[in-house]
Amino acid sequence: MASSPAWDIHAKLAGDGRSLQVEARFASGDADAFMVGEAAAPFVEGVEAETKGRWEAVVGQDGHWPVPDAEARGAHLRWRFDLAAAAQARSGVRPFGGGFLFRTGAWLLRPEIFLPGRPARLTVDTPTGLAFVSGLGPGPVYDATAADLDGGPECAAGPLQITRFVAKGGTIAAVSPQSGLPMTGAQEARWFGLAASALENAYGRLPLPWTAVYLFPTGRRSGVIFGSTRGDGGAAIVVLLGKTVSDQDLSDDWVLTHELIHTALPDLDRAHHWLEEGLPTYLEPLLRLRQGRETPDAYWAALRQDLPQGLPRPGDQGLDRTHTWGRTYWGGALFCFIADERIREASQGRATLLTALRAMLAGGGIARHADIRTILAEGDAALPKPVLLPLYDAWAIAPEAPDLGAIWKRLGVAPTDDHAPEAALRSAWGH
Repeated sequence: MASSPAWDIHAKLAGDGRSLQVEARFASGDADAFMVGEAAAPFVEGVEAETKGRWEAVVGQDGHWPVPDAEARGAHLRWRFDLAAAAQARSGVRPFGGGFLFRTGAWLLRPEIFLPGRPARLTVDTPTGLAFVSGLGPGPVYDATAADLDGGPECAAGPLQITRFVAKGGTIAAVSPQSGLPMTGAQEARWFGLAASALENAYGRLPLPWTAVYLFPTGRRSGVIFGSTRGDGGAAIVVLLGKTVSDQDLSDDWVLTHELIHTALPDLDRAHHWLEEGLPTYLEPLLRLRQGRETPDAYWAALRQDLPQGLPRPGDQGLDRTHTWGRTYWGGALFCFIADERIREASQGRATLLTALRAMLAGGGIARHADIRTILAEGDAALPKPVLLPLYDAWAIAPEAPDLGAIWKRLGVAPTDDHAPEAALRSAWGH
């Protein structure tokens, strides 16, 4: 990135960790007014603009602060954002132990209209004993685009416990409050080790150089409860944990690996969310099989039970146009399974869906936004013949329903038939 980015943001975490003091320079070419999300506006304080060496107050209204001539001359602003008050009001900031969890866009004053691809830089200073972590990278300087800072993956600030797990191709930063994590360091290391190993098994490396994983103790239920992943220029995962988490909970967990698989696929348009969710839904059990953590019989039994949930129902308009839970998760998984079976059959087992996925990852993971046809073509280019794009063209806007019974028979599944036409493919599925 050029030494003088179009947006140059310096944020300093207060000594008590409850607020951010921000100073920002914006190059010319954007709008003459600045904004934050409406919910965050009450927590933006003391906005000032610098003109010819003098700081003058900028009066805002309804989350908008006019700065005359900013479009022509650029702007130099400073303000304070009250993280604690925003968290109390649940306005884009969440309590995270003694700290806070939020996206950059929650506190960043930015032009109302701007060019999304403009180069941007965020620098964060923290006092001793406190930390700031972002899914954008290891910091404390984050080079991104204006669009990335406008939204961005989750950040955390405050008294944090940070453990870095280094694997081939990257680092996973496990971030949690300094107290209240319902597992020991040894348990955490084993859990992350299993998940990182699964991704290395599938892709040959971690998908991205840096991934932030925020472990969020909820104080209720037990085990690993839920996860979510966001890209927007980086990779951040939030995992909700129960009041207690046992060794068995972590050994059986699918959530962390599922979320890490998300980071290997580019961010897609909303119509294609079925692939974003369907790929991890299909791939995570396969990686457990490849790791020896699942028996072949259990793997195939689960597929036979679960994949029918992805079949089209009356009124279905194809994967791109039908956004039910079943079609999003299991319809996407069904697409991946059928693609995998066709790739293996066409290549006589020399290629698999993983062959295509590795080629897709070479173009970048969730940190980039991509067109679905582009990434499927990237995957097809690594195969003996195209499978993904033809399958997408057939399934995207039409309710295609594969004959799963015939497929199970070809593969020799339930009952196991080692003389079935594709029995050799079935036997090699987890290798």
